Amino acid sequence: MQESFKKLFLEAILLPFAIAIALTIDVSFLYIIAFLFCILLTFHIGSTYSEEIKLIKSWFYGILKWRDRQKIAHECEGKINIFSKKMSSELIGREPHKVKIQWVSGDEIDFFENGSLIIRLKDSGNPNKNFLAVAVRFISKTLIPETKQYLHKTLSKSIDFFTVKKLLDGGAKNLNPLFYEEYYYPEIQKNPKIKDCFEYYKIIDSVGIFNRIFIQELLFLGKKAHFQFGPEDPQITKEVVSFLKFLKDIASKEPREEAGSGLTFVGDLLKSGVVLVAEPVKRMVGDPQPFVRRVEKHLARGIEDIYLIGWGRNIPLVKIITHNYLDRNTRIEKIKEYNYLFGERNTKAFLALYKNKQV
Repeated sequence: MQESFKKLFLEAILLPFAIAIALTIDVSFLYIIAFLFCILLTFHIGSTYSEEIKLIKSWFYGILKWRDRQKIAHECEGKINIFSKKMSSELIGREPHKVKIQWVSGDEIDFFENGSLIIRLKDSGNPNKNFLAVAVRFISKTLIPETKQYLHKTLSKSIDFFTVKKLLDGGAKNLNPLFYEEYYYPEIQKNPKIKDCFEYYKIIDSVGIFNRIFIQELLFLGKKAHFQFGPEDPQITKEVVSFLKFLKDIASKEPREEAGSGLTFVGDLLKSGVVLVAEPVKRMVGDPQPFVRRVEKHLARGIEDIYLIGWGRNIPLVKIITHNYLDRNTRIEKIKEYNYLFGERNTKAFLALYKNKQV
């Protein structure tokens, strides 16, 4: 979130300078071009940073002490929509849903309209509780709904709650204690397995693959399973839990461990392979062939989705493997590649996702 505000600040500073320069131009056609540039820049700022502008408005409303509901609505919408947009940028096939708040005194019935989830909310009198209510309802209705309908409620709720916590960690950390007290703790009292799931999610998120692999595969799974299974299907739940354990084992690997053995998951619906470039000896030699051969083995086994991951000093070798070898393989298609940061130390990481074109 801080990064987007930095960009907004820099571009907002550029705008008055551009206007000032335009006013000094005497040549007519250059004058017109300069002002067209200013208009386009204004439109760009308004459309690209609409959610950041909402947050700025909410801060002003808070200073002026008026239109309190408008302040709360802008703050909720801004923070949640920024999170939704960022999460969607890490996934294939998920549209960045937006939230809009309607204050009501009657029934709180949410509905979708033009790509936005309209949340009809009664004012609790506590802005923090209002924010959490909107966040929980938004995530539960927009995060992989086509997949969660087939999962056991415990697993589905744990995914929602962990995603809400990620939202709070990114823009409202002060609300974590209230979220724990109002939502998380009451649920784990009824079903302790939610806590077990949380521990797995923490491990895979510690290396940045909760969204980029786990949620991504659940998105793909929803499309495969649609209208083929019943609600809370035990077969799908079992497969997703097994896949979660598979990713947990990958995230727990030490850099010195052999990174190519056992990194495939073959279920009835989920068929994924991970090539983890984390072997110091091969990295130092700079030999991409062992990793290319692992991809070939994944293809031979009928793996559908192949993820190539590396971080820190492994990244240059990962990029050589992807750009010089895998991108030229006609049997696979690169869907997306990511440069990202993870952990408290902001460790650099690189991930590429390939689809097997033969299955």
